[in-house]
This record gives sequence, structure tokens and C-alpha cells, in this order.
Amino acid sequence: MKWSLLLFPIFTLSALLNTLNASESDDKKTIEVIEITSDRPNSYSAKYVQAGTFFNANVLDTALTTNIITKELLDAQLASSLADTIRNTAGVSAAQINTTIYSNLNIRGIRLDPTTNYRLNGILPIANYVQTPMENKYRVEVLKGAAGLYYGFGSPAGIVNLVTERAYQDQIAGSLFANQHGTYGASLDISKMFDDAGVRVNLVAADEEIGIERTSGERQFASVGYHFDINDKLRFEFDGEYIARDITEPTQYYLLANQVGSLSLPPLLDTDINHGAEWFKAETTAHNLLGKLSYAITPNLHINMSLGRAYADTTRRYSAFFGYDIETGSDGLVSLSTFPNTEYENNIADVKLTSSFALLGTYNQWVMGASRRNNESIIADRVRQGKWRKICIILSI
Repeated sequence: MKWSLLLFPIFTLSALLNTLNASESDDKKTIEVIEITSDRPNSYSAKYVQAGTFFNANVLDTALTTNIITKELLDAQLASSLADTIRNTAGVSAAQINTTIYSNLNIRGIRLDPTTNYRLNGILPIANYVQTPMENKYRVEVLKGAAGLYYGFGSPAGIVNLVTERAYQDQIAGSLFANQHGTYGASLDISKMFDDAGVRVNLVAADEEIGIERTSGERQFASVGYHFDINDKLRFEFDGEYIARDITEPTQYYLLANQVGSLSLPPLLDTDINHGAEWFKAETTAHNLLGKLSYAITPNLHINMSLGRAYADTTRRYSAFFGYDIETGSDGLVSLSTFPNTEYENNIADVKLTSSFALLGTYNQWVMGASRRNNESIIADRVRQGKWRKICIILSI
């Protein structure tokens, strides 16, 4: 990138001199066009997109609305959740008032499906029922609109794609963190390179306080990212994540309509007030596993095969405050609903064939493939709430 910055003024000056010489001469001269392309390293923005059917295509050349949050921007925003990540992304907002447990999102006012519209490395649909750790994420891509249906059945709002970070050099990095509410923790990032392979391990442990009365919890996170270049054409990648988190869910106000159907709002209370108890916790453990094998049949023809599994087991204690004095916002009742040991599981098999070629002076790229996804939700008594087997066949040019 440094050479690009240094050479650009030279090429510009050369083109200007050639133009002046051409205007002074009656002979027609052709000026050679030199194009220098590179992504923006160490930048808050990116030029190339990997989501959807576009692989490393220039954002300006894609007929999609895409926002890319780079690693530099994630670090600058101190992002520890999806809510932190998308805080400055136009058209994307939280889908629920309380984001203590996890961050479910709206894109352009349409809610994302927690089991379909959040993807790991563009393949695995994760179960977004626990706060997504960002320590091992290299970038987050938000694909807006119906183009997200490229990934199969799901909400037409779009796709949030989480791209994991790979090892690129030997390093060991650690950090300690804390905030004004009382949260404290530590993280460790270890990368090791071998001759044709690399492994990256991330570890996090923290005690959490979010600044609300009787609200606290713990979280642990471990991940491994591995890649192995078997030969010049064949590459294997693996990602594994383990997430464990328990956190108190603050009691929410429940608004009741009167006999004529209108709502009366209580007075605005301090943001740290919680009418519930500290043991009203949501407890979740989850893991994500994804393996990918890529083979370059020719320099312009590639086949990618992936297998993945996402699993989450959560117990939620949801409480609501109602029957209160509308003038003071107090002296009411707290109700508690418990949803124990609800399990969510996604299994996916995906194969894609991609190619790029020049035709009639234009650059063309096409992708063809198929994916099969099994999705299950199981409640505490082992009764299956739903089971879907979906096969999606893709052809895009």
C-alpha cells in the first residue's frame, strides 16, 4: 500500500505530461492506463466484500447494500457484542429493548431470524441466543435486503456474516479490561505458524456488571482457528468456538391498556433500577464447529465443501413488572416465567463451484451449489418443537 501512495502522484504527473504532449502534436497518441488495486490495510473501511455471491469483489461493483465493519473499527469501538458492532451502521438496530442476554437485530425494520440469519464465515447458521463474542472476529459484514436469500430460507431482512481471524504470524497477546460498572476480565490471543499451517487460539474469562441493580454474571469463551495448505491447490480450514455465559436479565415494565385501549406510560425512572432479583438469570452454553475444504481445479475454477454444526442450550428466567401505580411507577407485582434447557441445533452441509472468466470484454463470475440444513428446537421434556430439513440449490451469475 505504501508503494501505491508513492507511485500514484508519479503516474498522475506522467499522464498529465503525455496529455500535454498529445495536444501539441498532430499525431494521435495513446496513453497507457495503469490501475493499482489494493484493499485498505489498518483502515475503518474495506473496499472488497466477501458476503453473498460476490467473492472479493469491489464494493462499488456489487449490486448489493453491504456494510463492512473491519477489525480496526471493532477494536476502536471496543466491541464486545453485536450491539456494539453495529452501533454506527445505517439501517441496523436492536430488535428488542433488553440486549443483556444477546443482541437480536433489525435490518431496515425487519427482524432477523436468530437461527438462520447469523452466519459464521458465510456458511454456518449460528444459534444467536447468547451474546456473540467478538474477540476472534476479523470483520463483520451486514448484507441488507432480499439478497440475503442467497443463503437459503430465512428472513428477507438480510444477513450478518461473522468472519473469523486466522494466524498470520507467531504472536502472543493478552489484555486486561474493566469498566466503571464493575466488569473485569482477561483475554489471551495466541497465534502459531508452521510450514504450511497456522493455528490461532483465543481465550476470555470475565465477571460482568452492566450498571443495573442486582444484575451480574460471568462469561467464558474459547476458540481455535486452524488452516492447512495441503498443497498448492488444496486448503483445509477449521473453526471451533465454545461460549458459556450466565447473566441476570433485568425485569421489564409490562404496559397494560385500559378499557378504551390506550396506554399510559409510567414516569421515566433511573436506568439502573431493577425490580427483579439477581437470581433471575439466563444461563447458556453453546458451541460452533465448521470445517471447509477448498480445491482449485484451475486458477479460475474452485470448489468449496463445508460441514458445520451449531448448538446452544439455554435456560431463561424472564420477569415483568405490572400492576404498578401509574403516577409513581412503583408498588406493583413481578411475574417470573422460566424456560428451562431449551436446545437449538443447526447442522449444515454445503458445496459450491465458483468460476470467473472474461467474455466479450466483460469480467464475469458465477457460482453454483447446494446446501442442506437441519434445524431443531427441543424443550426440557425432550419434545421436539420443530424440525426442518431444507435443501437450497443456488445458481448465480
